[in-house]
Amino acid sequence: MNKKIKIQKVSSLSIWISMVMVFLFLFIFIWSWKQFRAVCSATEQYISCEKAAKQLQDGSDYLTEQVRLFVMTGQEKYMDLYFQEANHTMRREKALADLKKYFGGTDTFKALKAALNSSVKLMNTEYYSMRLVLEAKGVKKEKWPQEIKNTVLSQTDSSLTAEKKMEKAQSMVCDERYQGKRTEIINEVTKSMNLLIKQTHNDQSKANHMFLDMYRKLVIDVMVFVLLIFINYLMVKKLIVSPLLKYNESVKLGETLPVIGAVELQNLAETYNTVYEENKESQKLIRHEAEYDTYGHAMGDQVLKKVALLLKNVFRSIDFVCRIGGDEFAIVMVEMTSDLAYTISEKINEINKQLLNPKDGLPMVSVSVGVAFSIRENPGESIFKDADRALYYVKEHGKHGCSFYDGKLEGM
Repeated sequence: MNKKIKIQKVSSLSIWISMVMVFLFLFIFIWSWKQFRAVCSATEQYISCEKAAKQLQDGSDYLTEQVRLFVMTGQEKYMDLYFQEANHTMRREKALADLKKYFGGTDTFKALKAALNSSVKLMNTEYYSMRLVLEAKGVKKEKWPQEIKNTVLSQTDSSLTAEKKMEKAQSMVCDERYQGKRTEIINEVTKSMNLLIKQTHNDQSKANHMFLDMYRKLVIDVMVFVLLIFINYLMVKKLIVSPLLKYNESVKLGETLPVIGAVELQNLAETYNTVYEENKESQKLIRHEAEYDTYGHAMGDQVLKKVALLLKNVFRSIDFVCRIGGDEFAIVMVEMTSDLAYTISEKINEINKQLLNPKDGLPMVSVSVGVAFSIRENPGESIFKDADRALYYVKEHGKHGCSFYDGKLEGM
């Protein structure tokens, strides 16, 4: 036995699967967006760190440049620029503070911090050389920066001549020892950048793997979704569309419907087929009753002629007697009001009296009549339908006689 499938179950299953797929796509989208933001953040951090390292290196180079210019020329403006950078602009310190937001506690941060410490230590040598120049030039102490005031020359250096002090100051910021310290700073900055590049490469590699995994999942989900849509299409076509098309053809051909498709359509087909068979039998019975007389067609024609003649003789010449089909007649009476209803009853009774007491060899028959006046209480859709209601009342209460529709049905 084939397993029956309900449209409701198929529809519910499709909805649930679609909802699951939507939530899955939404989850992948949110997860992908987070990964994308993480990559963007890592890139921003790399740029920030690179900028900070360059800023620290530039600050350190700038201090070296100004101190060398000062000891070579003796012009105080270079010393002022030196301390403006050291105490106010402070590019080195600000660069490290900015870097701490993203890389605090990392090896990259530690390397840059070591570079800053080396630069700060080197400043003691620079202060010393600048004091030698200031003393050699005989600049008044009140013009000295506080850092230089706090720097103490050795007894030997204090006793040097002005020329020797200038020579030593220049030597201190240009000799191998000083340059070695400068190289240490550069190495620390380079180390931090190498660490940063390595970390960024790892982050990007991790992100690439995540994106590749995400892409694979997305492709699989899309393929599953397309497959589900195709399966849903096939089920709808098989369970609903094809059966409906066959139903349509069967209706056109006047045949019973094939019991196929979803359960709901099968139930519909079975109900239709039952009604179809019942109607078919009813049509046979109606056709038999319409086409077959027990007395024969000839006898039926004579009876109809007799009834028509009696109606014409009993009713007035101004009334219209019409045969509307089969054994049904209609009479339109003019200038007739409900207060004269008794005359209609008398006429019908007279006709039935003659029909029930035949003297011409024809079988006994009777007429049932329903009457509706043009002026009546609670009229229905039409005077004809109201008269028809009155007729059925007669048929349900003895079959021969007369009934009037006047707001309610009454027999007379």
